[in-house]
Amino acid sequence: MRQHTTLLLFAVLLATIGCKDEKTTVNAQVLEEDAISPLLEQPIQIDTKQADRDLAFWKSKYVDGKPTPIALIGEGGARIARFRESNDVTELNAGVRDLEHADSLNPSVSAAYKRTLASAYISQHRFEEAYQALQQAVENGEKRQLSYLQLFDAAMETGRYEEGLALLDSIENKNDFNYLIRAAKYNDYAGDLDQTIVFMEQARDIMIQKKDTAMMKWSYTNLGDYYGHAGRIDDSYDSFMQSINLNPNDRYARKGIAYILHAAKDNQEAARKILKVADPDESRPAYLSLLADVEDISGNTTEAERLRAKHDEIIARRDWGNMYRLEVAKQRIDNEHTLDQGIALLEEELELRKDPIIYAVMAYAMAQQANSDMEKQAVVDYIAQHVDNKTFEPDANVYRYKAYKKLGMADRAAAYEAGLREAAYELGPITMRELGVN
Repeated sequence: MRQHTTLLLFAVLLATIGCKDEKTTVNAQVLEEDAISPLLEQPIQIDTKQADRDLAFWKSKYVDGKPTPIALIGEGGARIARFRESNDVTELNAGVRDLEHADSLNPSVSAAYKRTLASAYISQHRFEEAYQALQQAVENGEKRQLSYLQLFDAAMETGRYEEGLALLDSIENKNDFNYLIRAAKYNDYAGDLDQTIVFMEQARDIMIQKKDTAMMKWSYTNLGDYYGHAGRIDDSYDSFMQSINLNPNDRYARKGIAYILHAAKDNQEAARKILKVADPDESRPAYLSLLADVEDISGNTTEAERLRAKHDEIIARRDWGNMYRLEVAKQRIDNEHTLDQGIALLEEELELRKDPIIYAVMAYAMAQQANSDMEKQAVVDYIAQHVDNKTFEPDANVYRYKAYKKLGMADRAAAYEAGLREAAYELGPITMRELGVN
């Protein structure tokens, strides 16, 4: 149940969203009537004006033509804000370089600087570097509780789950928004989806009471995901629509609605329309991938192949760094000619984060090279050591199932079929078709 926005990005989330003050209730019955909110058909406005002004402001703060650490941090934040609007990854990379430059000018700067740098690293999926920066923030001592919060995020992303739990327990105010969203994160990892939703609903209600529209929107979209994972499709739809009511430009919430129409309601025409408006220039990988699935289910094979090729071309660009490395690895291990490349990418991922899902993907790759009984047993042992009882994510079941099928161990594979059926909505119709699980 991986979230669209890692909790870590929350630390640098910009509260610059134009929104309504009132909350609009949305009746999910419209899904049954094949109706689409007019908000979903409005073109999305890309607005970098404020970020451009911020960038110009901080450049004006150079001293004798030379940047200061504080000016560089301001510049970095402005560039990252432009990335969030435009999806131009060169802006993200330039922003991170600004923050690194600031850090190099004064390595002993405040913990706040280290936390900002860590958040930027997380945007780039440089999780281990974020973890190290946050360790330095904790050692600094300034507002240590804030550093612990972000260190929890980095610990969870790098597979340090016991440390994550210890950090969570150390948070003093258990009714605080920052505690609740992280308690939700941990319970999701631990497989307690009901409790995850309880924590996220409590966090959402705090933001509603505070009328913090940026965090209300963030909470609604996260709840939209969680409700969907729990099979509460109408609640998921309502939650995504609440976010869209606050900010009609919310691409992720629009994609959430499109996914519901695609995977739960088989309304491919409506899903297609929403996705084309949300990503008109076909530049955003997640939207291209979903649109390709929509076309595939609709029988438009040629268009689906075109979209997938464009998606693959985008995520293979070096500018994205580590951000799509796992996705590229998954693609390459499915082709015998690029299997070794995929394994090498997985090894790089595992060096930086001990994630059970990555181990599951690696097990499937290993299964494709296992010929002898000894090699096959090694895959079984690898799964038992690194995946079993360490994650409740459906993706891990997908790759364990595929690994055992590849090994010819039908009985072991069959043990995952019930779980895969339960997660059919989350996995999507294309994955279920490919697995052959009905």
